[in-house]
Amino acid sequence: MERACIDARDEYIKPENLLRFNDRNVFSTDNKVNLNEIRDKAERNAIMNVLKKTNGNKSEAAKILGISRSTLYVKLKQFNLA
Repeated sequence: MERACIDARDEYIKPENLLRFNDRNVFSTDNKVNLNEIRDKAERNAIMNVLKKTNGNKSEAAKILGISRSTLYVKLKQFNLA
């Protein structure tokens, strides 16, 4: 996630910033690609990174992520981050 922040050219982290070299095995022909798992992993990592960046300030994190505070709380619970 730290690498994604470094790679990001502006204040937003894009999907291409999240897919690192060690994630390539997810896309190999031997594995089935589960887009929900990939999305959830990226979303969880983005939330953790933004919370770290905001020193745990959930209101600020939600604003940066472009979601409501209540949506952030739902996602924190969903990803066992609460």
